Amino acid sequence: GAKLYGSISKDNGATWSEPYFVFSSWDDIDLISDRNGRIVLLAQNDVSGEGLVTLTSSNGITWGDKRKVTPTTANGEAGSIIHASDGYYYVSYSHRYTLDVPKTDVFVARSRDLITWETPIQISRGNNFEFDSAMLQTRDGKFYLAYHSYTDKAVVVVSSNDGVAWNTIHKINITADAHMGINW
Repeated sequence: GAKLYGSISKDNGATWSEPYFVFSSWDDIDLISDRNGRIVLLAQNDVSGEGLVTLTSSNGITWGDKRKVTPTTANGEAGSIIHASDGYYYVSYSHRYTLDVPKTDVFVARSRDLITWETPIQISRGNNFEFDSAMLQTRDGKFYLAYHSYTDKAVVVVSSNDGVAWNTIHKINITADAHMGINW
């Protein structure tokens, strides 16, 4: 499996520490500094079959509190994680229903403590691959999420006022077979 390493800079990226081992079998990662000052890592752990997990660190070197983002499975990919102004952690991800069918959809799950997760909200309802999601919250509290849609042959942008009810607000047409990551 893959191995995830970390490195720390204390001079705004001019120099970096020697890489150190964090964990094995990670894929599709995102990293934030939460409202409590902790570093939170979101990753897809395919090899162990855990699916999406989070780990936390106070210093970027020592990692612990590995928690499963439930009810996700290993059939998917991590999108992004944010710690919103309402106190919830929001995670976007893609879920593949079965390995026999070439179809994924984008979901959002939320938790106040990274332990107990509310029922995920389905964002996309395509008939092909919907993936590479990225999410943010603006200063006015509004949520935005963008994802790559093979169904629509577009990058789809959705928004929400509360992180629960989502509406499509824009589609950016792309080439049908384009595969790209999305970041805000």
